[in-house]
Amino acid sequence: MHRFRSRLALALFLLAAGAAGQAAHSGTPDFLFEIPPVTGNTGESVAIAVLLDNNGPDLSAWSVAVCHDVDASTLLAAEAGATTLVANGGSAPAFSELTVYEDGFVAGVIIHLFGANVLAPGVDYELYTATYSIAALAPATVPIEFCDDTLPLISNRVVDTNGDGFTPEFAHGAIDVVGPAPLHFRFSAGEHTAYYDNEDGEASVAVPLSILEEATDVDFPQGIEAFAMALRHPEPYLTAVAVEIAAPLAAANGGAGPELFVAEFLADGVFVDVVVTSAGAGAGFVAETATEAVVVTYETVPLVFQFNVFGIDLELEWADDLPPPAAPNSVEVGGYFIGMLEPVDGLLHFERRQKLRRGDANEDGALGLADAIATLSYLFDGGVLDCLDAADSNDSHSVDIADPIHLLAYLFQLGDPPAPPFPDCDFDATGNPACVDYGACP
Repeated sequence: MHRFRSRLALALFLLAAGAAGQAAHSGTPDFLFEIPPVTGNTGESVAIAVLLDNNGPDLSAWSVAVCHDVDASTLLAAEAGATTLVANGGSAPAFSELTVYEDGFVAGVIIHLFGANVLAPGVDYELYTATYSIAALAPATVPIEFCDDTLPLISNRVVDTNGDGFTPEFAHGAIDVVGPAPLHFRFSAGEHTAYYDNEDGEASVAVPLSILEEATDVDFPQGIEAFAMALRHPEPYLTAVAVEIAAPLAAANGGAGPELFVAEFLADGVFVDVVVTSAGAGAGFVAETATEAVVVTYETVPLVFQFNVFGIDLELEWADDLPPPAAPNSVEVGGYFIGMLEPVDGLLHFERRQKLRRGDANEDGALGLADAIATLSYLFDGGVLDCLDAADSNDSHSVDIADPIHLLAYLFQLGDPPAPPFPDCDFDATGNPACVDYGACP
């Protein structure tokens, strides 16, 4: 710590020594400087208080020196406590100064230059507060101590109204580091649309499962060393048939991908256990934004969907009660398993897929001027189309003015033909937009 050379040093040197020839008493049980212990996690900020118990005479001044281990904690701020702020009859002291150093802080007070106001006997006087950032890894104890041997001119001392200086007894403080910094991750299954053939009830859908870390985390972003996922699906409707590593996870470990990837298929769910890396803190899978980690492919149970003309919505639910994981739906960072924030369940929209002929908006089985007129009527005159997908001549995934223009250009100006399915009836591979019914296909 740097040697202290300010007006505080001079003032405290005088007050600590007391009047010339007056006694200086050490380790006096009438006075206690105390720093109550606090708890915190690695990476967090915690506040401590410097307290005084005065079981002796009225006091006119005090000085404090508090030190900490710079490798285990960082002093972010220190300031006058509640008692110091109003010690001078409800106002600030006549003299009060505090200086922060890398490894501690020193402070001192003269309440009133002529002794008009004093600090009467009492306990739990809050002289100062300080905030520290915890660097030590859990479990650990970080000492916050009163230190008289660091600065020759500044000592932990109280002075009474007679000018006598006293060294209090000390109850040193500590920060008990009990765990890692709180981290916040979220799993998401998202919302997806799939299309089934109502004649055979068959459909499949690939669902990416993503991970997101909150940007407010300490040392964001963290490297995920391992994670476990457990996702339930409605058993009567779906079967999980495949689980694959998504591209971002495959790129982890310098492109080598995860060290361990295990997927287990259950009747009503799927469980995935992944060890990304065993290299330790700082390595692993980073999820600064919602980042795909795993892709699960589901297939419909045909008998349930067959002849269903209305479609159906199904939920995928993150579930901690699916066997067999010991820590389901969690990530491992720094050797600690961390539970999830409220995850985002999945929602699958299954819509019936119709055979259709693209461009045949009026469903008469042939393309002509009447189809363009039917589309214009839908757009501008409240007309009804049962199969919007058929009217989407340019396959832009929406029906708008470009579709009748595209169809007329094909019919009369040798323009591009409608997108498949055309000219024969078939299923739309892209599945957009809705088609409630199309009656012109066998």
